[in-house]
Amino acid sequence: MKNYIPINDLEFDTWQDTLFAYVLANAGTWGISHTITDPIGDEQILWAAAWLIAKNKNTRNLTNVNTKDEIRTVYEKMLRDLVQDTIRTNVLVTSTDLLNMGLPLYKPDRKPVPNPVFKVIMKITPIGNNKAKVSISYQDPDKIKISRGKPEGSKSVEFIYGEGDNLSRTSCTHTVILTKITTEVEFPGTMAGKNVSCYARFLTGTAKPGLWNDTAVEFILLK
Repeated sequence: MKNYIPINDLEFDTWQDTLFAYVLANAGTWGISHTITDPIGDEQILWAAAWLIAKNKNTRNLTNVNTKDEIRTVYEKMLRDLVQDTIRTNVLVTSTDLLNMGLPLYKPDRKPVPNPVFKVIMKITPIGNNKAKVSISYQDPDKIKISRGKPEGSKSVEFIYGEGDNLSRTSCTHTVILTKITTEVEFPGTMAGKNVSCYARFLTGTAKPGLWNDTAVEFILLK
């Protein structure tokens, strides 16, 4: 997985453009928030400007090349983190999607990773502006205290929600993939001031799902 990003700048430029354009086109379907894609888009603009200057061997100077290299280092890390933390942990991303983005397919785990056995415990705190903080934890029956974060083998959380009281899982049609212990989630403005029902489950690195929480976690979304 480490060497899937092209070393050559010209090849990298084509690869990053294909990858990020595909991500943006499917972000809504995959539940990827603009809070993840916006900073990468800003860095892509910087890369495009620096590469436009540095690729011209007849007019560039050493400062142009160094600037291009510095921006690529930052941008490449952002793309690598996007692939590792958001794309490869997303159960909605298919093998066809990976190939279309210029990414290698999943390799079988050396040691099979079982489906997560713990259920997600969610704490949802409305913070206004149609947003809420979602904090993740779980309860190991062999331990007294609730453990904050994700259990071993779990790489992300599939978080689904819908507008209404005590909705069933099938009625929760919005999906967001969470990779952090605490995530600020933005909800549709049409839900402001209304009750929202949520469910969640842990996912492994190869998107094997765990168990959904038994009942909906509900809160009122603040404007």
